[in-house]
Amino acid sequence: MRFSTVHERQTGFTLIELLVVIAIVLILIAIALPNFLTAQVRAKVARAKADMRTVRIVLESYFIDFGLYPDHATDTWHPSLLEVPSLTTPIEYLNAFPPDPFPRIEADIYSDPSSFGDGGYYRYYNAERWKSIYPELEQQGIVWFLMSNGPDGDIDVHDNAGDIGRDLLAGKTYMYYAPTNGARSSGDFIKTNKDYVL
Repeated sequence: MRFSTVHERQTGFTLIELLVVIAIVLILIAIALPNFLTAQVRAKVARAKADMRTVRIVLESYFIDFGLYPDHATDTWHPSLLEVPSLTTPIEYLNAFPPDPFPRIEADIYSDPSSFGDGGYYRYYNAERWKSIYPELEQQGIVWFLMSNGPDGDIDVHDNAGDIGRDLLAGKTYMYYAPTNGARSSGDFIKTNKDYVL
């Protein structure tokens, strides 16, 4: 039979052991947190590309029914997908316009930003009206294009059909999003009827 005495040592963690465990946990958090944030950006990139593929199918369905692509708004320099009501009525090609997962970080200097909420909208252009002015579009066979702000939340591509046509013709990609420069690198996504995703 054994009796415990006050002289026996009690078991438990020492202060040093606790500090080591806390340091290890903090190191793991420091490693995991940036990866988690980049994973969120990568998920938004995937969502934006999926949305743009969906809108491409919708635009092609509209073309099959009417023989032309819907026109974009003419009263603003930055037309948005929201300004194409013919895609929701009278035939519901889309029941709701998908929001751009990358909202604008600054106010639109050409149009009233309050009309677009936080600016999380895809920009849609029917390039047919510019093909006589910008032959590069016709050379590339580009009839429409859809743009997203990209992870930096800024318009990096000038909203000018000719610039985009010339860049595509010349193979320039410096103003388009490229994940090889980091998940949060600058640049916009562009999808056209030729299925370029830049």
